[in-house]
Amino acid sequence: MASLTAAVPAAARPPRPALITWTIASLLLGVALVVYLQVAILRSFDPPLALIFGTPALVFAALLAVLRGRWVPLLGALYWALVLAANALYFAYDLTHPEFLESFIISITMSLTALIGVAAGVGATVQNYRPACNPRLPRWFATGVSVLAGLGVGAVLVALLPRPGVSAATLAQLPALITAQTRFGQPELHAQVGVPVALRLENLDPSGHSFDIDELDVHASMPPGEAALALFTPTAPGIYTFYCNVPGHREAGMIGTLIVTP
Repeated sequence: MASLTAAVPAAARPPRPALITWTIASLLLGVALVVYLQVAILRSFDPPLALIFGTPALVFAALLAVLRGRWVPLLGALYWALVLAANALYFAYDLTHPEFLESFIISITMSLTALIGVAAGVGATVQNYRPACNPRLPRWFATGVSVLAGLGVGAVLVALLPRPGVSAATLAQLPALITAQTRFGQPELHAQVGVPVALRLENLDPSGHSFDIDELDVHASMPPGEAALALFTPTAPGIYTFYCNVPGHREAGMIGTLIVTP
């Protein structure tokens, strides 16, 4: 007589904690932001750069979705901590230059996403090591995300406020210093001691630049696709260096010489 075995239903898999879902979402949003940065702002898509940034994020997101090890959420936190550390100089520059609006918004969004990803990954790991893991979203995390989102929206609104400037008609009458392809159009400028210098700075690149002469305390921003003003009066003869202060641009060749004669 054949024996009958009762089928034992497999144990239902516990629901994924909300903090892990947020960690995964932060990684996917980071990849989307990099693609948007290249296509919409830099106007060129660089597959190697997208792969360098996006592949680890996609791999970690897949691991978080599949694996249930207690330590796994730390992968997301570690990824975002490395992104913050590697790009701290660029984030700091963009966040202190709201006149470069698109870069400002991207850096705010990316840095806030990174902070949320770190908090979610660490929080999910702590939850996993507790005896009773509550899969719901913790109140502290929801409050923190709301505060960060409010700060980000407020910063963007302030950046959108109109800034005082010189009229286009006035700028059109000034000699121009044009930048294109991360280069100054004139590598050498001339001036005289005591004679005011007024330059129309025209940035033809999709990214922001600046015109800086440290010895003369000249620091003028050059928003992309716009004309700006550099106004200064040399007080001593000499040879001075002007350059772009955006991280990496001086090293890429955005540098020139100002010769001041008596």
